[in-house]
Amino acid sequence: LMFKKATMETTAYTAKLSVYAKDLAKRIEHARNNMAGMQGYARSTMNIFKGIVLSQAFYKGLNAIKGVVREAWDMSVMLNSSEAAFSGMLVGGQEQAKALLEVLKQEAINTPFDIKNLTEAARLLTAYGIQAENLMYIMRAVEQSAAISGDASRMDRISLALGQIYTKGRLVGEEVRQLTEAGIAVSEILTEELGLTREDLKKGWAALSIDANTAINAIVRGIDKRYGQALDNMAKTTRQKINNMRESFALITS
Repeated sequence: LMFKKATMETTAYTAKLSVYAKDLAKRIEHARNNMAGMQGYARSTMNIFKGIVLSQAFYKGLNAIKGVVREAWDMSVMLNSSEAAFSGMLVGGQEQAKALLEVLKQEAINTPFDIKNLTEAARLLTAYGIQAENLMYIMRAVEQSAAISGDASRMDRISLALGQIYTKGRLVGEEVRQLTEAGIAVSEILTEELGLTREDLKKGWAALSIDANTAINAIVRGIDKRYGQALDNMAKTTRQKINNMRESFALITS
């Protein structure tokens, strides 16, 4: 009887084990299905993420292209306007205007200043009567002076002062003040270049009767001696080389 009872208990225990094993197998299969679903979800999520990244890259590239095209168009409009303006101001008309713009384009590629800054300064000087043969000689000094501050907007202020000296035919205190405010040590430059004394300076600039050609040539020479290296150094920086490449591309496509 004891043997029979033990056999019955073993049979019952085996049956329970069988049920437990089947239940465990179902749970494992369910977990495996869930895992497969999560993997599929993860793959779907990754594909969506990749799609978003690719879309953003595409639109960024598209916007960059639009920006380049717009910049090239704006530059083309500006160059055409400048050519028309120079044609009316220069003795050589359109032919001389085109030649001047080609020179200014090269300056834009090789210096820290863009073509817009350069043409505006050149137009200002030309409007005050500076002739084409002297224009780039003076423009170089304007660029050198602006380079020491890194502020291209100073080009207009310097061009204005030099143009006024030329128009008035002589140097007066107002233009000396304007150039000084633009960051040029013009009093020191004129003193050195023209051999002026303290007694001369006490008389005042108007009383010295320095004619425009003498004053402008002295200022240009002094600027080159003092600030010429600043322009070259600024043009050699990595950031400026990248800007020059961009400017060159815009000029080619305009």
